[in-house]
Amino acid sequence: MESCQVNGTLSFQDLPNFKNLTTLYMDGSDLSITFLQMIGLMTSLEVLNGDKLAEFLYNKRDLQYVDLSHNNLTGEFPNWLLENNTKLEWLYLTNNSLGGSFQLPIHPHLNLAGLYISNNLFHGHIPKEIGEYLPSLRFLNLSSNYFNGSIPSSFGDMNSLADLDLSHNQLSGKIPEHLVESCTSLQFLILSNNSLQGHIFSSNFNLTDLLRLQLDGNNFIGNIPNSLSKASNLEGFYLSDNNISGRVPSWLGNMSSLEDIVMPNNHLEGPIPSEFCQLKNLKFLDLEANNISGSLPSCLSSSLIEQVHLSKNSIPTWIGGISKLIFLILSNNNLVGEVPIQLCQLNQLRLVDLSHNTLSGHIPPCLDKTSLHENGNIVEDFDSTDVYKDVIYGQERVQSPKEDRHLLTGLHTVADIYCADCREVLGWKYERAYEASQKYKEGKFILEKSKIVKENW
Repeated sequence: MESCQVNGTLSFQDLPNFKNLTTLYMDGSDLSITFLQMIGLMTSLEVLNGDKLAEFLYNKRDLQYVDLSHNNLTGEFPNWLLENNTKLEWLYLTNNSLGGSFQLPIHPHLNLAGLYISNNLFHGHIPKEIGEYLPSLRFLNLSSNYFNGSIPSSFGDMNSLADLDLSHNQLSGKIPEHLVESCTSLQFLILSNNSLQGHIFSSNFNLTDLLRLQLDGNNFIGNIPNSLSKASNLEGFYLSDNNISGRVPSWLGNMSSLEDIVMPNNHLEGPIPSEFCQLKNLKFLDLEANNISGSLPSCLSSSLIEQVHLSKNSIPTWIGGISKLIFLILSNNNLVGEVPIQLCQLNQLRLVDLSHNTLSGHIPPCLDKTSLHENGNIVEDFDSTDVYKDVIYGQERVQSPKEDRHLLTGLHTVADIYCADCREVLGWKYERAYEASQKYKEGKFILEKSKIVKENW
């Protein structure tokens, strides 16, 4: 009955007679109070999805799945839903206006497997007993709220936890030892954009099933710990905007599933390890704004790498032969001489940023379809579906305030990008993604090809 306007002479009094009805979807429906009161009498209902329903759920006792996301609900966390429904397995409250502190049920809830309360207004500390009262959680998303204080050590009591997202809060302190020792089923650990500090992990790290690690936007210090090498199936490693120092560890080259290595804006130094040649699945390498020296290992020419971001380092030599390369960002380095003809070998190259170097001479003929700005940028045409990290264009661009927007791939926080001169909106930047599968877009942006012109460059 989704998106319906129920009115007329339909007899709602017959609804309680559907004694075996277990699932009812009514998202976006315009329902009368009488109709909703009848729902409260349907004693076998197990799955309920829709808006305007929270106040009618209080007397339910057998719910297993509740989704009240995107309904602008207000008030406090409905812990009574957990107390009244001991069989409840999934609770979705994403993107509402719920606030106050996060209240646990009076007694431990042993069946809840998934809890999603991201993009609300919750504040205060995450309850320190959360692992004791919700021990069966496999999926927990508390992102995009206002939680502060430290990460509770009792997360380590959630032995089945596979996906933990605490990003975009105000959490501080260290990552609890109990969490990294005991949550051995954890595959996604997302702690981005908090105020966490200290060293990343100790030698007791035991998250061997980890697939995605997002620690960007915190205050971590020290080297990348060798204990992380135990996560041999890691696919995405995101460590940007911290205070990490030391060399890029060579053992990263042994993590054959790695697709993304994103560590800009740290204090990493030394060359890119030759062991990276073993990363046959690597697609995105971002080490910009560090102290990286040397050149990209030539053996990477046989890899699938598509994006290389090395601006603001000390890389004096050229890159070439990586046939799958799409984006090459080498601005703010020590490049000298002419733009090399070897770039013509990169048949799939769509964008090159060589700004703020000491280059001279002419652009190779194979790059005629690109445009060279006065400051040395080379920008090739791209489709409106291309998404990539921030680069320097010839035109000055300005970013508008952030806002939540429902796109084809779900809810995102975006900021429009527009031209500083003509005020034309050119596209948008992905500030935040609320679905785990879309997290890779954060910090990237999209521009419309039809609005990028080459006149007066």
